Amino acid sequence: MNKKAVMKSLKKVIARIAIHKILLSKGHKIEAKKHLSDEIRDYSLDAFEKSQMHTWNQEEIHLIKQNAINYIQNFLEKYKDISVTDADINEAVVDTMQELMMVK
Repeated sequence: MNKKAVMKSLKKVIARIAIHKILLSKGHKIEAKKHLSDEIRDYSLDAFEKSQMHTWNQEEIHLIKQNAINYIQNFLEKYKDISVTDADINEAVVDTMQELMMVK
């Protein structure tokens, strides 16, 4: 995959990990916790592989982060019963990117 395609894919998978983390911490469905944890694990493996395919400069990292945040904000609009702030979203994305060793 070329770098642009990897960036686009990485944005989505980072967003999905962050969404699952948010739903795990703020969701109300106890029966969904195992499923969410399994999804985080599976997406993380995919994201780590993709994050290591290229060397990322600060501008690219910032773009991936912003696109992931925008993706999450649009996605979470349908979850009216879960209160999520922009700070929660930012924290989940930064945490995920740190786990992938993309940011310090």
